[in-house]
Amino acid sequence: MGKAIDAINAGLTYQNLYFWVFASELLYKDSNIRTVSYEDDRVKSLDDVVVEYINPVAGDYGIDDEITMDFYQVKYHVKNTAQIELLDLINPSFINASTHSFLHRVRDAINQGYTKARFHLLTPWNVQKGDLLEKLLDNHHNKLNLDLFFDKKQKSRIALARKCMIEQLELRDEDELRQILKSIRIQHSKPSISLIIKEQLNTRLMLAGLKPIDATILVNPYNDLIVNCASKGSKIFTKDTLLRLCKKEGLYSGRPLTLTDEIPVGIRSFLPFTETLTEETSHLLCLSDHFDERLIKVDKTWNTDIAPKLKGFIQEVFSPGSAYLIQFITHLSITFVSGMILNSKSGVKAFPIQRGDGLMAWIPDIHFDDEADYTRFYEDFQDIQLNQDDMDTVVAISVTRNVKSHVEWYIEDTALQAKSFYHFYMPSVGLKAIKDGTHAWLIAEQVIKVLDRRNPRQRKGKVHFFIAAPGGFVFFLGQQAANIPGIQLYEHDLSGDGLYHSSFSLPF
Repeated sequence: MGKAIDAINAGLTYQNLYFWVFASELLYKDSNIRTVSYEDDRVKSLDDVVVEYINPVAGDYGIDDEITMDFYQVKYHVKNTAQIELLDLINPSFINASTHSFLHRVRDAINQGYTKARFHLLTPWNVQKGDLLEKLLDNHHNKLNLDLFFDKKQKSRIALARKCMIEQLELRDEDELRQILKSIRIQHSKPSISLIIKEQLNTRLMLAGLKPIDATILVNPYNDLIVNCASKGSKIFTKDTLLRLCKKEGLYSGRPLTLTDEIPVGIRSFLPFTETLTEETSHLLCLSDHFDERLIKVDKTWNTDIAPKLKGFIQEVFSPGSAYLIQFITHLSITFVSGMILNSKSGVKAFPIQRGDGLMAWIPDIHFDDEADYTRFYEDFQDIQLNQDDMDTVVAISVTRNVKSHVEWYIEDTALQAKSFYHFYMPSVGLKAIKDGTHAWLIAEQVIKVLDRRNPRQRKGKVHFFIAAPGGFVFFLGQQAANIPGIQLYEHDLSGDGLYHSSFSLPF
């Protein structure tokens, strides 16, 4: 019984957190959200969170596709003991119901007149490997590929799935099924409760001027607040009602993260956790279509495809004399190169936004004197090549994790021709090894000063960087590395075979 209650409580917490993920956007400047509802009564079983817009937002299927509302059904699972399959969408038990499945509820909502709404199934479960859903689902918009699903074949697996859905939903024809499937979104593989707070919710709360959730205490005030409001019948919130509530409960700090003097910019090469980046930034460069997860697509290259777009974007958006805050949800190589382009000689004041327990602007204090407060890198050095003609230098930097053994294996496996190997590592390797922007700038400067001590012949060689560190540090390292004549960057494929892959070769 205890475990069952724990699972129920976890499910409610998951739902409550997602309410605040969307509700916090109500407080954004110029927000297009009219209301955010909790356990909305308008559509049964699609009531967990409902977002209604002031002006229709663009849909995902065409330029004339307009969306006025988003309905979210949040299904939490404590364990990953199963995965989602296509026909689960017409299986009532999948959403813990007895008679009506997710698609039954969507059908009923459309019949009620919600023809300009999207209906999201949101779950931490993954899609079943080899199932039709894996083939049909577009991870960019979480929608189904309807052209592939309605392929006019009569005896394929897809044809049998179409027939089964039409029968189960008691529809007249495929046109009715198409309308239903066009309105659904499957948001799978969503993060755990702790990661939602760390990587999504705290960021949005701070952008809205609300206090982030304190990881050092047991009580989550936001979770308790929405539960108590719902018990008293308060379920629909506008910007004014939410603001009054948060002020009354002492949750409003009145200090939105992004300051008015700095221009917010975003650069991404990954899509997860970037759903609101468009709203949070004035300018956004998206490079995700060049990548399959962490690896660049086989028909793309870093120097000929990524570099021109990155350089063009920076030249177009950034102006000397102006100040910018940049959110990097990118491969570290992209962050590094952005720093190189936006070095001190560019005349641009550019600072990275570091993600962690929310967002924090890493702006170094140039008048900082008491350097003893900040730990520095430990330094290891060794000669790795007896051939005096090899003047390249390998630099391994371990901040968030120790990369030395991986780099040594790469050097041996690829017979990388280099003379020297430097390993810079923090006394305590981890996600919080760097305190702030000043700390990041100081230790980036430390790396460059060590490399500057090489003799003139060695400095003509290329520097190979292998880095595991926060993006803010990598940006500062790129800014200070502008005088290194040749650089080769590498990416570690953490989601695949764990190997290193070369990325940018500089200069380009």
